Amino acid sequence: MSNNEDRGRAASGAAKWNAWAEIRSESSSVDLSNDTLEIRDFSSFVFPGSVIFDGTRFAVDVSFRGACFKGPVFFRGAVFENADFRSARFENEVHFSNVRSFLNADFSLAYFASESHWHQVQFTESANFRNATFQEFANFEGTRFLGASIFEDAIFREAARFRGASFLKQVSFQRTKFSGDADFSGSSFIDPRTDFSAVQFAKVPDFRSVEFKVTPNLHDSKVRYAVIQDAPWWQRALKRAQDAEDAARYRRLKQLAADAKDHEQELKYFAMELRAKRFWTKSPFGADIVNLLYDWVSSFGQSVGRPVLVLLSVTALSTAILYMSATPTIDSPYSEQPAAQGVRVVAAFRVALSNIALLIGGDKWGSRAAAVKQLWGSESTSFGALGDLAALGQSAVSLFLIFLIGLGLRNRFRIGGGGG
Repeated sequence: MSNNEDRGRAASGAAKWNAWAEIRSESSSVDLSNDTLEIRDFSSFVFPGSVIFDGTRFAVDVSFRGACFKGPVFFRGAVFENADFRSARFENEVHFSNVRSFLNADFSLAYFASESHWHQVQFTESANFRNATFQEFANFEGTRFLGASIFEDAIFREAARFRGASFLKQVSFQRTKFSGDADFSGSSFIDPRTDFSAVQFAKVPDFRSVEFKVTPNLHDSKVRYAVIQDAPWWQRALKRAQDAEDAARYRRLKQLAADAKDHEQELKYFAMELRAKRFWTKSPFGADIVNLLYDWVSSFGQSVGRPVLVLLSVTALSTAILYMSATPTIDSPYSEQPAAQGVRVVAAFRVALSNIALLIGGDKWGSRAAAVKQLWGSESTSFGALGDLAALGQSAVSLFLIFLIGLGLRNRFRIGGGGG
């Protein structure tokens, strides 16, 4: 039950309260629980130890603006009218769990140094957490936001859990920063005005099983690919995802991007999904190698420059191998003359180019035959095992690279895509 001395002291105002708080240790507690309070102003109060408001009904609008809570704070099961916590500092854990009613709650610029618990809270009119900072775990599991909810420019340093939360009206997370896990799984957004634009996620957020009335606005949001840290160095170097469920989370983001007709983001999340499958999914032998090659060579179909660069490198390598493996006949006009060696290099390059052009018409064969004659002095001479193997290998690899170049161009200029 409420302590009468604490109640009387609180009613006397901030000056008298803070004079008392200055000479109290952190072990001093304040008990205003299971009471009906008509005290309106707790602004700038300093609470040196734990504070208990469990089960208390605030019968009037109340302000804790600029208050400092140095110990644990408990508002479990409390009932509020309008509550102003702007710029309040909570230096220890805070519990608002099961608060039965908040009309308008304003926590803008509030600072939470430790865990904060909001599960099963009901915000009746509005909830404002603009520019609030959560240094540790913030638990909004099962919270009901019946009115507008604003988290713009808020900062979550650790995990933020909104699992199973209900947002019935406009909600905005514009420019919010999530440095830890952001779990929205099983939550519902009923109002079409759902804004996640310019949000920064240090890890892939979990939007699985989320009900959206319309596709949310995720424009200009950034999702960082998080790599596991407690794994061998080579797995970290190969970008093993942090969690086995990350691939499914990226798949959900890909679906949301597709619903929004944002093809550029869809491609990005598709790449992240495939990357996150490495070392986590059971797959046939060599599947991870193919995954890595697809990533390195074309960034999973997003890049045109990479396969072009690889194609040029393969062509240059093939040219060198063909030149070195082709020894001209004694009577060849290109065998001894220094000036003619340049002609042989060009001829080797022409043969390498013809190896690329497998699907081009037959007119290439005449040019190839002329180049072979410049290399060997004869149109029928073999390149030897190494040269023949290089030609076959180049043809196969080039065909694959040309496909990836075409895929990259298609993805870049696909209708509805972001371009760029």
